Amino acid sequence: MIAFFEKIFPSFDFVLKYSIPLLAYVGLSLGMVWIVYRMKVPSPYPRKLFHVLIFSGATVFQFTLGVQAVVLFGMWTSLFIVFAMIQGKKCWFFHALTRPQEAPKEKCLILLAWASTLFGGLVSNFFFPKTAFWGYWIVGWGDALAEPVGLRWGKHFYQVPFSAKRSVEGSCGVFLGSFVATVGGGWLFHLDMVQTLSLGLLCGITASFIEAISPYGLDNGTVQFAISGLAHWLLLK
Repeated sequence: MIAFFEKIFPSFDFVLKYSIPLLAYVGLSLGMVWIVYRMKVPSPYPRKLFHVLIFSGATVFQFTLGVQAVVLFGMWTSLFIVFAMIQGKKCWFFHALTRPQEAPKEKCLILLAWASTLFGGLVSNFFFPKTAFWGYWIVGWGDALAEPVGLRWGKHFYQVPFSAKRSVEGSCGVFLGSFVATVGGGWLFHLDMVQTLSLGLLCGITASFIEAISPYGLDNGTVQFAISGLAHWLLLK
């Protein structure tokens, strides 16, 4: 376990070399979210834009620079999230990260989503280091569609144990987003067509199922781990 943390924790030289470009990406992401927020776009769209940008960045950084880049990226991103939590309702970013119906537990739920993301990333890299980035990618694009699609088109609802009420339309959004993201990722990460379509279909089914049954606020972690394991089994076995 100690060796694992020594491997993933960025060295001082790594921090000096890559902090500026990683911070630039965080700043760009925050700028895009701020623009959407200032346009009075309702929740959850600013939050989901941030979700997509951060998980997409983590995917590319791990694929190109390794897990140390993701750890450093996560540390810088976390500073802005912590700042927003400290500032609370005085900070626009806090409002962008929260849903109106979460009051007065907004800070607890932000912390829960952050911890779930961190834990999912750690266990994915511990057990499936070569395919952990697939977990980020599918959470970023597939899981992000559940809530917007469910709010916009959700009419058929179902209840599952340990989970909030879900909509069939929202779960279909997760499936479709995961499949399309996998097809795009297959081209980006140099998979052949059979691997891409097989992984896309299985990622869509797995992500929609895991997202549906996950307790509120924990799906960032559960979907990450499940997809990382699935990609490991399908691509490396």
